[in-house]
Amino acid sequence: MVVESEKPLTQYHINLLQVFSENVNNGFNNIVLCNRLSELAYFDPQLNIPNRAWLVRFLDNLPTSERCQSVIVALNIKDFAELVLSVDSDFLSSFLQQFHRKLQQRFKAQRVIARVTDSCFIILLNSEDLPTPQAMAKLNHFKVMTNNVQLHAEASVALMNLCELTTVSGRELLHMMDSTLLQSQREHLALIQYNPQFRSSILERHQLMQGLNNAIDQGRLLLMFQPKVRLDDGRVMGLEALARWREADGHYIPPGKFVPVAEMSGLINKLDLHVMHLTVTAIKRLLDAGMPLPVSFNVTSSDLDDLFFMDSLDQLCRESPQITQWLEIEITESQTMQDYQHVRPLLQNLIDKGISVSIDDFGTGYSSLQHITELSATELKIDKTFVDAMERDKSGEAIVDMVIKLGKRFNYSVIAEGIETPAQVQQLSALGCEFGQGFWFAKPMEFDDLLNYLKDKTKGTDGSAI
Repeated sequence: MVVESEKPLTQYHINLLQVFSENVNNGFNNIVLCNRLSELAYFDPQLNIPNRAWLVRFLDNLPTSERCQSVIVALNIKDFAELVLSVDSDFLSSFLQQFHRKLQQRFKAQRVIARVTDSCFIILLNSEDLPTPQAMAKLNHFKVMTNNVQLHAEASVALMNLCELTTVSGRELLHMMDSTLLQSQREHLALIQYNPQFRSSILERHQLMQGLNNAIDQGRLLLMFQPKVRLDDGRVMGLEALARWREADGHYIPPGKFVPVAEMSGLINKLDLHVMHLTVTAIKRLLDAGMPLPVSFNVTSSDLDDLFFMDSLDQLCRESPQITQWLEIEITESQTMQDYQHVRPLLQNLIDKGISVSIDDFGTGYSSLQHITELSATELKIDKTFVDAMERDKSGEAIVDMVIKLGKRFNYSVIAEGIETPAQVQQLSALGCEFGQGFWFAKPMEFDDLLNYLKDKTKGTDGSAI
């Protein structure tokens, strides 16, 4: 620092100048620090391109006139987590850089390319610069050369026209795009276009999820029971507990609506745990009423992997062994066969504890047939679609006949679901099926109605409900 002065500087003046210089120096350091913080907050550290926060801010500041002329394209790299685990960081960085260059080449007129998650890139375009449908159809496959290795990257692609969403915040826009990509994965679509119905369905699912959580906590989730009967005389040999959601005003929300939401939101374990406790309570009431009957309830493979759920079931078996012998679980064939080698010992462990295991919807897949000799189950349930098909053609009857014979050959009980006509009863009996379930015998009913039903069934017999 140069100071023009007629008098020599005193030490006091020099000290003041040093303090001033230090303040200036700190100011410049703060500018550098703020710039660095801005880079970390708004730019992807691996590619040095805009990130999710930058894009949210940009979309929020985009004038309505420009938003009406814009579209965004999202590409989500499939199996990205596996790629991260299988390569080193340098190779991954090189791959991402090459992938980004591929996007720049395919979207030459792009306004912005942002990396919004580890595996997802979003491209902002003017509507007139959107690639042709033929070019869009090819966006789900990329050949990326990295360190002299060619990788084939598959991507899910979603398209959103911002003209339809001029009042939506940038943060919500990206959440909606995330949900659109998730929808494409569920439906196995290479390309999906957002439509306004997605938003209403997302909001509906969210409200349903919150309502279901409250219904479980507030005791508005109850059980209805459908009898399983002997086909030869209609005597009740067991019950299936079915979850029902009854709102405060008395109307019911069907399980086909709330169960998928529970599965997607992670509430299914909480739901099934609640159902298990309600089932145990029902078994105790049946025992007190002198009507001992096995009662089954539905579980999923995620329940079998949930430590809290399985610990609760183990504790029940230890504390109430008299209940265990009347408790059954039902799991669908598709759930069982998703990872059979993993699920099999878990089911066998339940059987060893005295809990019966029923494979629901048996026959809808083929994979179970190769494991039929070692299936960890005590009962097979013939799916309703095959019971219905018996009356239409011989192929349906042939499948039912095969399942019945397989069950007998390998010592499984076999029960037919969805019986609705006396003709189905006759056909099943002729094929050797002993047990059935369906509206022809009884619709699902609440517990008090069930007791009356069982009492009516035992009139004129030896008093046994089974």
